[in-house]
Amino acid sequence: REIKTANNLLNLSKDIENRKLINQNKAMGKFGHISDLSKAMNLGEIINPNAQLNRQQAIAKLKEAKDLLELDMMSKEEFDALKSELYPIIRGN
Repeated sequence: REIKTANNLLNLSKDIENRKLINQNKAMGKFGHISDLSKAMNLGEIINPNAQLNRQQAIAKLKEAKDLLELDMMSKEEFDALKSELYPIIRGN
């Protein structure tokens, strides 16, 4: 019973340490490596699906949509809807 309790304390200690690392924007990888999440996001290694587009990304998305429109892969209505969605981001409003 003492060994089991010692193991539970060790696991609890590891869990607390992992939570501290996560709270510092770091996390343990499955092989025990520590990953810097901010750096990985800045390098584009991982992407936050909820992040808002910046101006450059919005322009690129609109240009891609224009190409799709010209190729008849997107309707004019879809293009116009996307354009109105991206317009405030591009204009900085």
